[in-house]
Amino acid sequence: MVIYTRISKIGKSNSTNTSIQVQECLSELRYLAKDRNVRIVIVAVFQEDDRSASKYSKKPRPMWEQTVSLVEGNWVDMVIGTEMERITRRPNEMSVLIDHADPQKPGGSGDLREINLTSDDVFDLTTDNGIYRARQAVALAERESNKTSKRQRRKQAERAKEGFSHGSRRAYAFKKGNSELDKEGKEFKGLRAAGGRRMKGWSNKEIAFWMNENGYLTTEGKLFNALTIRNMLRRVRYAPWPEDENFAIREHKGDHYKAQWKPVWTPDEWESLKLIDKLGMESTRTAQRRGSTS
Repeated sequence: MVIYTRISKIGKSNSTNTSIQVQECLSELRYLAKDRNVRIVIVAVFQEDDRSASKYSKKPRPMWEQTVSLVEGNWVDMVIGTEMERITRRPNEMSVLIDHADPQKPGGSGDLREINLTSDDVFDLTTDNGIYRARQAVALAERESNKTSKRQRRKQAERAKEGFSHGSRRAYAFKKGNSELDKEGKEFKGLRAAGGRRMKGWSNKEIAFWMNENGYLTTEGKLFNALTIRNMLRRVRYAPWPEDENFAIREHKGDHYKAQWKPVWTPDEWESLKLIDKLGMESTRTAQRRGSTS
């Protein structure tokens, strides 16, 4: 059998820590071994940290993929976790396990027989009732996940309308929390220098080379390139709000709102950067058209 544990975000309380989940599973397995009078062999213990099981998540789940690989390799007759939502919230992932438990299905072996939860629930995948209950449990977990995602999207939209930022990734030249520019920091000076050089006619590639040569790095600690410079100088969050140049623009889903933070660029600087970017794109298109007809 295999133990699979998961938490969506690191930093939650100890009650959801994957190490605690593992201990709960081991305790449950000791009880099962005694109750069923069988010897249980643990093939693998997987702890998936900072990985959502929601369909909205784009992060891979390598530990889940290894769990499925063990099932496909007929190494596992039981998957155990603390709750169904810890294992999966996606009906298609449950279907993969169910198909491998069915010897009549292509690739199925019948080796996987049950999904066991420490929350006092067992799904016998050799019976129609067990399969039905497993599908229902995942459907319920997915429903709760969808409701949570909708609440989060509504909250984000409300914060955007009020001019507040959201998201854990810090924007370049901003302090942690993305609600205030770090005007004394190196990044702010680098951003202003990059914009100034762009307005003087430097290419994005030349600016990237200059930034790297002078020790500037992206927020992820990587070197700049022409694309990252272009995208950075295009960011609306650095631009002034048209009706009040003392505040920046908060963009959300294509809509613009008055931000709570100060802009990086003056109105004239922002218009210059937009014009230069537009002219640069038109020059590129013209060169491409000429090249295709030559």
